[in-house]
Amino acid sequence: MASIVELNNKAKEYLREIKEEYQDSLSEEKQTYIDELIQKDIILDSNILEKIITSREDIEGLIINQLFHYLINPSPSVKYNDAELTNFITLGLVDIYAIGFMKEREIGLEYYSNYYNNVLFMKDRLSFLPDKESQDRLVFMGNIDQIIENTSNSPEGFMKEYREAKEHQTEYELLIRSIASHFPIKDREESYFRSIMRLSVRTGKEEAISIIKKSIMELDPNNIDNRTPEEIIAFQRETIDTINSYLNRKVDTYK
Repeated sequence: MASIVELNNKAKEYLREIKEEYQDSLSEEKQTYIDELIQKDIILDSNILEKIITSREDIEGLIINQLFHYLINPSPSVKYNDAELTNFITLGLVDIYAIGFMKEREIGLEYYSNYYNNVLFMKDRLSFLPDKESQDRLVFMGNIDQIIENTSNSPEGFMKEYREAKEHQTEYELLIRSIASHFPIKDREESYFRSIMRLSVRTGKEEAISIIKKSIMELDPNNIDNRTPEEIIAFQRETIDTINSYLNRKVDTYK
């Protein structure tokens, strides 16, 4: 286990890389804040250090997530007096950028987001913007009202889909739960569901669905869970039909 000094030095290295990568999208105030952090002996929150020392979670993932929390902190909405809204959006954006940073460097491979609904919701929202530069500027410099205004065709549409995501009622989550429900053992069903949602966070919905379809079609009807070949074939057919139905009607009313 690395020492506290070593962990903080590693965090400073990552912070320098983050500043270099996003320099054009960071305000002067945030760039100064980064410089001030780097000058400190300890920059990681004590709770994060304790979590790193006592848990088995991915160390680099925890560090990088903490660093993006320092930089992605949009001010609350004036129009919507809703602390949960600010928190939901912020947690999604932090994990999107932390995971993206890790993927580029092929580190943090064991880091799994606990906020898959937040991430998938905000990934869809950011797709409204024309390019990565616009996304970065909004994420690092925008407030909640600006984020809502620029990542939807209407605030009403944004809030409707936000409530669905918060209540675990998005069409995508319901699709994955429908597929997982075919697994008869409850623990396996929940494990399968979480694995797919975490895969979706890392790869995107389309790639995750492609992997689901491939894995389902490769099931051996003669050797799985004591179910008959007919039951497995029916499961394959029904699940592929469900996925295709989702893909065909996946239209954002507010785009």
